[in-house]
Amino acid sequence: MKKVFLITLFLAGLFIDLSAQRNTPLDLAKEIFGEDRVYGIDRYTYGEYKGKPNGTHLAKGVVKQFELLNQNELTAVVVMNLTDSTGKFLIDAYLHFRYDDYWKMEAFRTLAGTGVYYEFLDQVEGLNDSQLDSLVTEANLNKSEQDKITIDDIYFDIDNSKLILSSDEVLKRYFQENKSSFMMIRDSVVSGFGSNSYSVDKTRDISDQYRKDLTKLRISSLTIGGYLCETCMFFVIGGNEGNSVGYLYVKSQTDIPIMSPSEFIMIKDLGDGWYLFKTT
Repeated sequence: MKKVFLITLFLAGLFIDLSAQRNTPLDLAKEIFGEDRVYGIDRYTYGEYKGKPNGTHLAKGVVKQFELLNQNELTAVVVMNLTDSTGKFLIDAYLHFRYDDYWKMEAFRTLAGTGVYYEFLDQVEGLNDSQLDSLVTEANLNKSEQDKITIDDIYFDIDNSKLILSSDEVLKRYFQENKSSFMMIRDSVVSGFGSNSYSVDKTRDISDQYRKDLTKLRISSLTIGGYLCETCMFFVIGGNEGNSVGYLYVKSQTDIPIMSPSEFIMIKDLGDGWYLFKTT
């Protein structure tokens, strides 16, 4: 009986090992964030990820869609899109994986610091022009002329906040609908600053030179270069304290920033050298 018990344990362990080896990052993402609890989840974790959050923490009725964004020999990123039962967008999460004998989940990331944008929209959406004018008047009290805001600034912030909170799919569609305007700015930057390399030491903010066009696109800032990508143009929609979302253009694919849990948590190819990105 003892031998039978030992053989059973051996076969169970062998099955778990073989099962782990068969898992792809996409398979593992679906398993970890499925409705059922994953027993022995510690076997599938690496680094900071300790098994939470997982599928048992998601509300019932949440619809999940998974997409393998990138995979190489050592790392992979899977996007998990969450919507409610009515199809309303909730969040895009980025699941980072590491290959260590077999695939393991390393980190769970989303665009952080978005609460302020939800709060802003809750306060101003639905206000009529008269109410917005009153809001502007109150905000401009005791401000110098150069610091005063206009109702157009409020409208910009509303549209910009909505973009920041949008799903990756909506942001992709927004870029495609406005691609010609983005390309026009890109061509102007190339004409004025070149296209090979900017500055690796410091990101250069050139927003003021393109403010009118950026405002039309609801883009907060335009920067070039920096240690993360010295040949990149960053069209930043918005964000705060390192948590940002936007579009980047890079001439050579070899210069595309690397995705990781600590810098670019997501980079999605939009074609022709353009990418959607999020940082943390």
